[in-house]
Amino acid sequence: MAEDKLTFSLSNSGDRRRIFGVLAAFLISFATILVLGGEVQQRQPEFSPIDELQHVDSTYKAGYGRLFLPTDERITAEVLRLQTCRGIRAELVMPSCDALDLRPEQFQELGYNTAAGRPSIYYAVTGVLARGLLKVFPDWDYLDAARMANLFGLAFGCALLSAFTVIVSRSAIIGTGLGLIVGLSPPVMAMGSMVNPDSWSILAGTLVLWIVISGKQLALKYYLPLLILTLSLLVLVKPNFAALTVIPVVFALLRYPKRAAELTLLRRLRMALPEFVAAAVVATAYLVVTVLPAKAGSSEPSPIPMNNYLAISETNPWDLMSALGAVISGLNPFLTDLSIAPVLGVTQMASIVTPISLVLFAGVGAGLLMAPRGSVWLASAWSFVAVSTVSALIVLVGQLALHQSFPVPTRYGLLAIPAAAVAIAAMGSVRNWFVATFAALVIAMYLLAFSEFNFIVAS
Repeated sequence: MAEDKLTFSLSNSGDRRRIFGVLAAFLISFATILVLGGEVQQRQPEFSPIDELQHVDSTYKAGYGRLFLPTDERITAEVLRLQTCRGIRAELVMPSCDALDLRPEQFQELGYNTAAGRPSIYYAVTGVLARGLLKVFPDWDYLDAARMANLFGLAFGCALLSAFTVIVSRSAIIGTGLGLIVGLSPPVMAMGSMVNPDSWSILAGTLVLWIVISGKQLALKYYLPLLILTLSLLVLVKPNFAALTVIPVVFALLRYPKRAAELTLLRRLRMALPEFVAAAVVATAYLVVTVLPAKAGSSEPSPIPMNNYLAISETNPWDLMSALGAVISGLNPFLTDLSIAPVLGVTQMASIVTPISLVLFAGVGAGLLMAPRGSVWLASAWSFVAVSTVSALIVLVGQLALHQSFPVPTRYGLLAIPAAAVAIAAMGSVRNWFVATFAALVIAMYLLAFSEFNFIVAS
């Protein structure tokens, strides 16, 4: 497989054109996601029922230096007041905006911050950006600023994905199209238009892929320490981001040099030992920081109603089978459900979600079936499958550790989407006909997407 180089020379006219294509894809994707995401936010002024109140509270406090909140943390009065004035897209009885006395127990989960219990880089960055935006736009309230700061994370992630897939596919059309297809799909935009750490999923997945692919192709001297540092920081963004540790392992096993294409499995396992070590280090940190403290405190009755509702006294084989069956939901990250509907104001989005899913899954399927051995195309396709599966399994580990039973959120599978995009981009670099086919699909999909988009944001 003739693979694209990841370095450029300004003295080369072809490279200068490629640099321009990369920058153009980055800027177009960033601006488009920011503009249309802002439009979605304007049309949905109420709080999202998907834990947005808790995430806003964590963001607000992190912006003022409180990076760690205890598990029994109550939501601050300023944020509670904000929800009474903005409302929430759910049937919930709560005080009026001008109520003199607000008590946490008058709100969902008795006012407990269910997102508390561990520090998060996401809350710190979003909180600081939100405070800065409030100074620039004094007419905004804190929810406006926090949502826009959150949207920056999604826009930057999609722009980075566009730039990287331009390099891999050698096509500005494919790269720009992939970033926009991912960012404008309803489940992804739902996470980007409300305050939620999952909005960084595209950024996290793209960043790890870029480090792994460029680190291997350019033989970066400090590749392994950089990889461990990046993965460790991502776990501090959101614990389930630990699923990304499987990407370097998959690439080490499948993206071996052509001259060693006939290596035995045992030899390839030995070559992948550094990546296994990196994954083990990050997985251990995840267990120590997240699972073990949660398990230690799980024997005590929780004051949070939802925790008690989800609690199970013991696990039997049928519970395990049911939980393992939920892993399948992680294999289709674009399969939306009614939990997304209140955010975008619709209950049926299959007309957009289905073609987007088909395009991405077609690229992954082609990678699994047609890609040459040892190619980026093949490794990216298998990374998609691996990250989706491990994302769901991490939730299963949490269920067993906390003795709680809850469905695997499909949004956890968003981490795998960049791998699907890179698989498509790598296919485009060796199949010239694919560029034209993909361009036609992008045009057709966006004629459909924008015809439905007004319905989404206006509902």
